[in-house]
Amino acid sequence: MLRIRREERLPALLLLMVTTALNALFVSRLSPYMLHVSNRGEVMSRLLSHFHISGYDPFTLTMLSIWNVDYNPYRHPLYAFFIWPFGRLNHWLRHWLGFDCSLYIAAVLLTIMAIYGMIFLRRIFTDVMGLGQRDANLLTAFFYSMAYVMLMLCVPEHFPFSMFLLLLGAYVTGMCIKERRGLSVWQTVLLFVVTAGVSLSNGVKVFLAALFTRGLRRFVKPAYLLLAVLLPTVLIWAFADYEYQKMVRPRELVQQKVKVIKNKKEISRLEQEMAEAEQQGDSLLVAGFRASIKALREERYDQQSRTFDKWLDLETPRVEVISANLFGESVQLHQDYTLEDGLGARPLAVPYRWWLNDVVELFVVLLFLGGVWYGCRQRFLLLMLSWMAFDLLIHLVLGFGIKEVYIMSPHWLFVIPVAIAYLFLRIPSRGLRLAFLAVTLFLFVYNGYLLADYLL
Repeated sequence: MLRIRREERLPALLLLMVTTALNALFVSRLSPYMLHVSNRGEVMSRLLSHFHISGYDPFTLTMLSIWNVDYNPYRHPLYAFFIWPFGRLNHWLRHWLGFDCSLYIAAVLLTIMAIYGMIFLRRIFTDVMGLGQRDANLLTAFFYSMAYVMLMLCVPEHFPFSMFLLLLGAYVTGMCIKERRGLSVWQTVLLFVVTAGVSLSNGVKVFLAALFTRGLRRFVKPAYLLLAVLLPTVLIWAFADYEYQKMVRPRELVQQKVKVIKNKKEISRLEQEMAEAEQQGDSLLVAGFRASIKALREERYDQQSRTFDKWLDLETPRVEVISANLFGESVQLHQDYTLEDGLGARPLAVPYRWWLNDVVELFVVLLFLGGVWYGCRQRFLLLMLSWMAFDLLIHLVLGFGIKEVYIMSPHWLFVIPVAIAYLFLRIPSRGLRLAFLAVTLFLFVYNGYLLADYLL
C-alpha cells in the first residue's frame, strides 16, 4: 500500500513542491520565536502570541517541543501519545544541535501525511470507482486547491492527521465494498484506535464503514459487536478518563486556585474603592462596584474539560453559516478577515468582495449535488455521505464549533470530489471538465495567494 506507483509519481512530486513551499513559509514565520526556547512556559507564551491561523491551536507544536497532554483527552484520547515519539526525537536533536526542531519535524510529518493522503484519495478514484487517470488527477488537484485542505499542508494541528487517516479508511473500506467483503475484527479495531485516537468522533465513521461493508446482520453478531465495537469503545473512553484525571485535571486545579487568589485580590480592591465611593456619596458608582463584586463571588471555578454542555450551540443562525462558512470559507478564503479566528474579531458571516467567488461556490455545490444524484445508489458514496452527515449533525444541528465550522472541514471536504467523480462517470463531457479545470486553477491561485500573503 505504501509503494508509490508510476502514475502517482508526478502528482506526488507536484504536491511535494507545493507542500514544501507552504511549509517553508510557515517555518520562516515562526522560527524566530521557536528556535531557542528553554522551558514550557516560554513555548506556550510564544506560540499563543504568534500562532494565529484561523481557529487552530498551537498544541501540536507545544507537544513536539516539550511534551505534555495539551489537548482535551475526551476529544483526542491518543493524539498526545502519537506525538510522543517525535517529541523525544526533537529532545534528542535539541541536545545535539542546540536549537528546537519542532517546526521542522512538524513540516516533515505534514508532508508525509499530504503525499500519502493524496495517494489514497487518488486510488479511491481509480481503484475503487474505476475513474480514468486524467479525471483522477483533475479531482485530486481540485481537492488540494480547496482552502482548508491547502491549509492542512502546512498547519501543525490534529486535522492533517485526521484527514489522512479518514482517506486511508475510506480507501480500505472502498476496496472492501468493491471486493464484496466486510471489515474484519482486527481491521475495524485498528482503524478505530488510530482514527478515534486522534479525534474521538471520527471513530463513529469507522463503525459506519463496518456497517456498510458487513451489512446489519453480520455487524450485530455478538462476537463482532463485542470485540470490534463495544470493547475498543469502552477501553478508549476509559483511557481518556484516566488520562484526564492523572494528567489534565491536576493542572486545571492549579489554574483554578490561581484564579481564586486573583479574584480575592480583585474583590478586596473593589471593596476598598466602594468604601471610598460611599464616603463621597456617589451611589451610582457604589452600585457598579457591588455588581462587580457579586459577579466575582458567584463565578464558577470548576470548569472541567468534561463539561460537554458548553460545546453545544443552538442559537447561532444556520443559514448564514452554511452559505458563508460551510461551503464558502471551507473552499475559498475570504479576502477580508483572512484566516482570522471566528471566536475573535472575525464576524460570523463574511461576504465575498467578488461575484466570481459566489459563482464558484454555486458551481461546486451544483456539481456536488449532481454527483449525489447520479451516485445515490452506490454503496460507497452512501457511506461517504453518511460520514459527512455525521459531521453536519455535530456541527450544524448540535452546534459544536458552529461559529468556526470551516476549521473542521478537512473531516468531510473529500466527500465533495468523491461525489463529483460519479458525475464524471456518467457525463463524459469535455466542456464540463474544462470548466472544472478552470475552477481548480482559480482556487489554486486565489487560495494560494491569500495563504502565502498571510504567512509572509
